Amino acid sequence: MIGQTVSHYKITAEIGAGGMGVVYEAEDLDLKRTVALKFLPPDLTRDAAARKRFIVEAQTASALDHNNVCTIHEVGETDDGRVFIAMARYTGETLRDRIARGPVSVDEALDFAGQISAGLDKAHSQNIVHRDVKPGNIFVTEDGVVKILDFGLARIAGESRMTKTGTTLGTVAYMSPEQAEGRDVDARSDVWSAGAVLYEMLTGQAPFRGDAEPAIVNSILTTEPEPVTSIRREVPVGVEDVVDKALAKDPAKRYQTTADLGAALIEQSDLLKAGVKTGGSVAWKRFRRNRRAVAGVSVMAVVALAVFAALVLYQPGAEPDYLAVLPFDIIGGTTSQDTLKADGMLFELISTFSKLGNLVLINSKSSMRYRGTDKTPQQIGAELGADLLLVGSMHLMGDDVKISAEVVEASTGRQVWSDVFDADMSNVFRLQSRVARAVAGAMKLELSPEAQAHLASAREVDPEARDEYLRGMHWLEQSDSNCVAHFEKAIELDPDYAAAYAGLAEYYIKLGHGETNAKSLGERAKAYALRSLEIDPDLPEGHAAMGHILWE
Repeated sequence: MIGQTVSHYKITAEIGAGGMGVVYEAEDLDLKRTVALKFLPPDLTRDAAARKRFIVEAQTASALDHNNVCTIHEVGETDDGRVFIAMARYTGETLRDRIARGPVSVDEALDFAGQISAGLDKAHSQNIVHRDVKPGNIFVTEDGVVKILDFGLARIAGESRMTKTGTTLGTVAYMSPEQAEGRDVDARSDVWSAGAVLYEMLTGQAPFRGDAEPAIVNSILTTEPEPVTSIRREVPVGVEDVVDKALAKDPAKRYQTTADLGAALIEQSDLLKAGVKTGGSVAWKRFRRNRRAVAGVSVMAVVALAVFAALVLYQPGAEPDYLAVLPFDIIGGTTSQDTLKADGMLFELISTFSKLGNLVLINSKSSMRYRGTDKTPQQIGAELGADLLLVGSMHLMGDDVKISAEVVEASTGRQVWSDVFDADMSNVFRLQSRVARAVAGAMKLELSPEAQAHLASAREVDPEARDEYLRGMHWLEQSDSNCVAHFEKAIELDPDYAAAYAGLAEYYIKLGHGETNAKSLGERAKAYALRSLEIDPDLPEGHAAMGHILWE
C-alpha cells in the first residue's frame, strides 16, 4: 500500500503489523502533518453491527483529551469497506520493545505504570474499558511519555472470536480472570491488566505463562504468579504488594479504580526516592503462599549459617530468645522423595540453630504444624511461646537456587533480619562462610570466636549422602524405622558423615524406651553417638545423643 492515497492520507511507509492490524506512516494531505494509519483485519470488522459499534466506540475514545492516551484524529472506511484509524504519529517505541531491550528500572517502571493508570482512569471516567492493556499497546515516546493505544479493539476482537469459536477474547496473557471466563468486565479488569504489565516491567516476564492459550488461562484462574521479589531482589516489598493487590483474582480485592492504583504507585515512587523501604515481610509472604516443598534442601546450610551470623550475640547479655523455625516454602519439583528431603531440611536447620548460645529452639514438631497456615506471626508466636520466627522460601532453577529468608519478631511482626541469596548447589558449602560474614558485616556484628570456629569447620558432604540424611531425618522425627536405611546409605556414600551416625544413635535411643532389649539398643546407640563425636567433637547432635544415653 505504500504510495497509495486513502481518503486524504498518502501512505509513505509501513511501521509494523500484528494481530490487530497493520500500521502505516502517512501524510495528512489536508493538514500537512504526519500520522499513523491502522488498518484493521477484515475478520475483526466483517460483522456490520460489530463494525458500527467499534466505530462509535473509537469515536468516543477519540474524544478523550489526556496526555497518556493516543490521540485519534479520525475513524473511517475505504471504498471497499476496510476500517482504518488515523492516529498521532509518535517517535519512540512500544513498551514491549522497551522490555525486550533489558530490565526496566524500578523507578521507571513505577513512572510508566502511573502514567498508564492515569490514562486508563480518564477513559474509565467516560465509561470506556480498554480490555486489551498489554505492553504492545503501550507506546513510550522519546521524552518518556506513555501513550495508550487501541481503545475499543478488544471488544470487537472478542466478538469476532465468540462468533467463530465460542471462546473468549483479548490477549490471553494479560486477561483478568473474569475476562478469561467470558464474564462482563469493568474498570477493575483494566486494573488487573495494568498490574500484569507492571509485573512484566519489573521481572522481564509475564506473570502467567503456558505453552498454549488454555494453559495460560488455567494459570490465570488457578495459580499465583512467582513473587516479584524472588525474581528481582532489589524491588521493594511495598511495590510487590501493589502488584499483588492489582492481580487479586477476586475483583473486590483489587484496587477498585485505576486512580487508586495510580495513588499507590505514586506513594511507592515517593518512598523509593526518599530511600524508605516499605511493605511487609518478603519471606513471610512466601511462607503464607504455601507452595509444595521439594528438593534442593542441602543448600539450606547457606541460609542457616547466614542467619546464624546475623543472630550471634544479637543482644549480648540479654535473656535468651525463643526461636521457632517454620517450614520453608520451596518452589520446584513434586516427587514424594523430594517432600521427605524438604522435611529433613527443617530438622537440619533447627540443628544448626542449636549451636547458638543465646537462642532456645522451639520443638520442631510444634513448628511443623504451621505448614500452609493462615495465622499471623503474633498468633504463632503466642501459641508456641516464641520470640522470633524464621520463615523463608527457596526457588529451584536447575542447579541454581534462590533463597529468601527472614527472622520476624513474633510479637510485632517486625523484621529482624532478611536477605535473598543466589546459590549453586554444587558448591553450597564453600558459600557458607562468605554469606555468613557478609550478613554479619551488614548487621555490624562481630562474630564470636565460637562462631568463627563453627564457620571455619564446615565440611563438604556428598550431595547424595546429604539427600539420604535429610530423608532419614524426616522419618526419624516420626520415629519410623525407615530412617535407618537412609542414614546407613548416607554413611555408605560418605563414611565420615558424623550427623548420620548421630541420627542412628537418636533412633536407637527412641527405640529402646520401654523395650525388653533396651540395654542392647542403648549400647548400639552409644556406639553410633561416640562415632559421631569421634568424627566431629563439636557436633551438637552427637552430644545430644550422648546426653540422652547418660541420662538413661
